[in-house]
Amino acid sequence: MRRTEQELKDASGHVKYEIDMLVGTMSFLSKPAAETHWIASSAYLESLVLHLRNLIDFFYTPSTRDDIVAEHFVAQWTADCPVMSPLLDDAKERANKLCAHLTYTRLHMDKTWEWAAIWAELKQVIRCFVSHLPAERKPWFADASLEEPSGPTGTSSLPVVRGWTGPPGPPDPEKAKTSE
Repeated sequence: MRRTEQELKDASGHVKYEIDMLVGTMSFLSKPAAETHWIASSAYLESLVLHLRNLIDFFYTPSTRDDIVAEHFVAQWTADCPVMSPLLDDAKERANKLCAHLTYTRLHMDKTWEWAAIWAELKQVIRCFVSHLPAERKPWFADASLEEPSGPTGTSSLPVVRGWTGPPGPPDPEKAKTSE
């Protein structure tokens, strides 16, 4: 279904929101774990995973009746879009299994996330999308957060590259020994 320019302009705000929330939650998660209650950290991480999943779907899902997808904005997006990397494909699958759906698979999945690598790849896709936009649509995305996430001091949060979703499981006896 072809969308009007006004629909696309209105939808662009939602796409920018997803990008901003992804970067913003990464920035929040750069705080040292000791400063944040585990429930708050988990909520921010799950928010990050949800926004990541939404963006991957936006860039890599073919047009449907209701979903906002990149090919609505860029006519040849399926031809111009970078191939989904194994890292982004894995991130989408893990987001589905660890956050979006309650599955038995999550019992055995690795719950760590390599955010620096995921962000680096997704940022390339976002930049490719923006560069392929028709000139009249580029201003809609001019203020999207395409910079590195920053921590509470304004420094890059990318050194904080790991996080998990779901319960951590039983305590590690080796860690318990070293913290006594």
